[in-house]
Amino acid sequence: MPSLNSHRERRPRHPVRHTQAIRMKRPCIGCGEPIDNGTYCPSCRPTQTGNRSHPLLHTARWERLSKRLRKFSPFCENCGSTEQLSVDHIIPVTQRPDLIFELANLRVLCMRCNRQRGSTCTNEERAMVEQRMDVRRQRRIRCRAYSAIPTTADRPDKSPGHDDATNSGL
Repeated sequence: MPSLNSHRERRPRHPVRHTQAIRMKRPCIGCGEPIDNGTYCPSCRPTQTGNRSHPLLHTARWERLSKRLRKFSPFCENCGSTEQLSVDHIIPVTQRPDLIFELANLRVLCMRCNRQRGSTCTNEERAMVEQRMDVRRQRRIRCRAYSAIPTTADRPDKSPGHDDATNSGL
């Protein structure tokens, strides 16, 4: 006489699931050889160089500047989103690391727009950044020149309100 649990004994303990069915191999992106999983075979897999971002982007100075810009412009300049904002370098840091903190080279984008843009830069964008930097440079030069003009308060021999014409009796 068969036992009550005999039907369980005949079944496999862990049946093959749909997800464990035979999978087709896919080609390696590098060489085209069939691989089981991933995008590269072991011989074509790129080596990781660690953190790809510039070290100055992990400083308190950058955090303050980024926070200030996101507060000043609380929306993405491309799509208008107000979620997941980040500060984008128009000319990428990999091409011009000297412009990391240059305001003319920064803009606020959402993470999606920033990721889509990648590290590309058009000639028009380069020209716009260079023009902005020139305008700021000229403004600083004018301010320095204006502040170098002596005023009556800077001249100890003259008191305010008394110029040479009043002293000569004219």
